[in-house]
Amino acid sequence: MTQNPPREDLPTIGGIRQRTLESLGHRPCLWQCESTLAILKGGRDVVCISGTGSGKTLTFWMPLLFRDGGIQVVITPLNILGEQNRRQLQRLGISAIAINGDTATPENLQEIMDLKHRVVVVNPEIAFKDGGSFGRVWKNQAFTSKIISIIWDEGHCVNRATVKIIHRSNDRPNIYLTVQKIRHSLTSFKDLDFLIPQGWKPGERIPKFLVFFDNITESIKAAKALKARLPLQEQSKIKWFNSDDTPELREYLTEVFREQGEGPRVLYGLYCTDSFGMGVDIADIEIVVQW
Repeated sequence: MTQNPPREDLPTIGGIRQRTLESLGHRPCLWQCESTLAILKGGRDVVCISGTGSGKTLTFWMPLLFRDGGIQVVITPLNILGEQNRRQLQRLGISAIAINGDTATPENLQEIMDLKHRVVVVNPEIAFKDGGSFGRVWKNQAFTSKIISIIWDEGHCVNRATVKIIHRSNDRPNIYLTVQKIRHSLTSFKDLDFLIPQGWKPGERIPKFLVFFDNITESIKAAKALKARLPLQEQSKIKWFNSDDTPELREYLTEVFREQGEGPRVLYGLYCTDSFGMGVDIADIEIVVQW
């Protein structure tokens, strides 16, 4: 959602590509440059649809390079995505703040109104709560005058005639889809035994995996069933992940799962609900199961 009327002082595609490479360390694709150009031009909403891992999030930050003091506001449905964005930007030297139920303090909101952050990531419950504390931020003219655009991350398409839609295929040639029949009792969860091969021994490689469930209780039961296939000292390397966990635990598990490499692993896999998956950036997961 662009905030400003159309502008003429626009960079070229080549200029966008060069500055993004110099400042953010990535050479953007043409569609990323076109998305950035549309946001900078203003006057129209932009819908960008592209495959998982293709670089949509980069287009959130690229406009910052062309508007001195400009601010990007990101509305995101999951707190864990807000913290993920904040850390990514911190590594790039861009000041950002993630606002959720724990961080929506008067001090943090004042920092936003004092223009100390160029990116504000906030969940919709905080951003648009009637009578909520974030309402002061929306009414602060010094802040709103600096907004380049308001981004709805993971949002549904907006059905308006004035929307510019950039729609790319979500086909991922390195992902293989298969459907398997259930061969055992559902309550035994034995159809997931393939994740830990029969006769597995400590030190043998286990592909990094995620198993998604629609039900928290079922995911925990299934995780316990798979843990039982491991030696006692290895059982802690399979965890469940859901909205009943504390925010601190969810953040910890996400970071550990993301950062571990090919050596000895702290986590083999997670049994989770959709509180984990949406938008989380982890590149080396080999197996994803929807139960």
